[in-house]
Amino acid sequence: MAIVLEINELRNGHHNYNADFTLTNLSQTSLKDWTLNLFLVGLIDATQLKNVELVRQDGSFMAFKPSPMTTLDPGEVFNFTIQADKLALNKMTDLPSGIYISQADSQQVLQVEFAPFILPHVEVAARPELHKGEPKGLSIIPQPEQVELTGGIIEKQPHVWFINQRDLDNETQVFLSQLSQHSLGEENSITIDCQWVEGLAHEAYEMVIDNEIIISASDKVGFSHALTSLAQSLNANIPLAQGTVKDQPRFGYRGFMLDCVRHFRSVDKIKQVIDLLAYYKFNTLHWHFTDDEAWRIEIKAFPQLTDKTAYRGHGLAIESQFGSGSEPYGGFYSQEQAKEIVAYAAKRHIQVIPEIDIPGHSRAAIKALPELLVDPDDRSQYCSVQFYTDNVLNPALEGTYHFIDQVIDELCDIFPAPYLHVGADEVPEGVWEHSAACKKMLADNNYQDLRELQGHLLRYAQDRLRQKGKTLLGWEEAIHGDKLEKDAGIYAWRSVQSGITAANDGYKVIATPAQLTYLDMAYNRSEAEPGTTWATDLELEVAYGYEPLNEHLSEAGKENIMGVQYALWSEFVRTDSQFDYMVFPRLLAGAEIAWSQPKRKDWHDFQARLNFHFDYLDHLGIKYRHYK
Repeated sequence: MAIVLEINELRNGHHNYNADFTLTNLSQTSLKDWTLNLFLVGLIDATQLKNVELVRQDGSFMAFKPSPMTTLDPGEVFNFTIQADKLALNKMTDLPSGIYISQADSQQVLQVEFAPFILPHVEVAARPELHKGEPKGLSIIPQPEQVELTGGIIEKQPHVWFINQRDLDNETQVFLSQLSQHSLGEENSITIDCQWVEGLAHEAYEMVIDNEIIISASDKVGFSHALTSLAQSLNANIPLAQGTVKDQPRFGYRGFMLDCVRHFRSVDKIKQVIDLLAYYKFNTLHWHFTDDEAWRIEIKAFPQLTDKTAYRGHGLAIESQFGSGSEPYGGFYSQEQAKEIVAYAAKRHIQVIPEIDIPGHSRAAIKALPELLVDPDDRSQYCSVQFYTDNVLNPALEGTYHFIDQVIDELCDIFPAPYLHVGADEVPEGVWEHSAACKKMLADNNYQDLRELQGHLLRYAQDRLRQKGKTLLGWEEAIHGDKLEKDAGIYAWRSVQSGITAANDGYKVIATPAQLTYLDMAYNRSEAEPGTTWATDLELEVAYGYEPLNEHLSEAGKENIMGVQYALWSEFVRTDSQFDYMVFPRLLAGAEIAWSQPKRKDWHDFQARLNFHFDYLDHLGIKYRHYK
């Protein structure tokens, strides 16, 4: 038998909730001087608790003790009430998990089961069926710039054969790996002739499909895209239509951000993600390595970062978060593993951009290196949007800059991409207000506003990166404090409008509005649909309708939009199957937004083409969201 936690009654408000709980001891052990530990969303109001007191809240981790302390003998129950603000318990994703009991006189913990609870039902439209008509052209995603079919077909062949592939061994090997049912063989084959030509734009290609297939491009990445389009057409497993394809991307930057901090992904899973990014013509993997909940990249100058905070759990420097429970959870990537992934991506013409998050979202680093990163005299009080009170670097500490120098230097040696992302988002109000060192720094630099200290820190990182031949990237808050040179790249995430404003102000912008590109958003508001909805809910058709350029951009502003990025934050995405469900097929809609001209987009035709791609995702074992 077990210890069971259940919700007896839930009273949801718009941005808060009040809930009555019962803890039942069905074990054979008396609970003495005990603490209930769990994941739960919201900011606990310590003044509105009944029968318990809040021991601590760090992010999503909460610990409660009975008040007054009560021994819970076998068979007894304990009732209590809590109230939380900022969020409501609307979805299965929000319910308690990772629950365990700790006792003061024991190193062992006792696991707690959560009894099933039916959330208030949310009425949503039925999952739409996809259009199953025939595609207007070839079954290629993203839609090419131009497709002209002659009406003839090439019957399905079991083999492909290259008659000219000089200097393209890597590209042809990747192409062969993309084929689901075809292989290399001279007999009974479709022949492919790769011809180098001058005058085609970077990444552009032309492909003639007739008795043989002739591909023209001026660089290797153009041939790679052409071969990928051919692989998709062959994988549709229908007779190959004859005709001509002329194609090039709309945006130079087509990215996907992978958060491996909140929940860890294996090297093999990351390689699978890279394969699919290449298959859908993305060219950037933005790899989120560090945050409040973990540090996941080896830094040889500071082994403490991974020794202390690559794993979280009971009694560790980072407590359980997002339902990971009492046992140690996590992992990290060695520098050799990171280089392996960089090389794997490079073969597929994908750059890997690392991100370390500073000065906010730095709790893991601070916990690992307190001797460098903690100012014991700082009495400032703050609470981050994720409910941390100790996650911001102090820009007045010498140790902060030593830390930044070492981390930047090592990452620049691992990642050859010309960019490095430094986060810079969500620094809360209240930081540095009661730090004598920060006040002195303000006076010494004739700064007027504490936010200028963030600008000072980021400008330092920008200068350090420039010495390394790198360009600084950051979330849109990086421009707060007004210290960055405008060659920095800004990821505009708060809204479509914030990207427009930054681009019109002269910054280079990667458009990644949470309402249209964050793939951790639930598909709809149903209580059973996984994901979160703080920004929106995002059905496939809505995702497909996103247009990054609009009439509010100046002509210069349009030129400053470098491209589009999609993101998978993983707070509530624990498993690879959950990852697949949230990302696919919405990322395929994103591929078309990032690559195809608006005039080439067609929702009905996209659906028709998408139906052929589900077979390929099945072939790879991707657990995508199904449509009837």
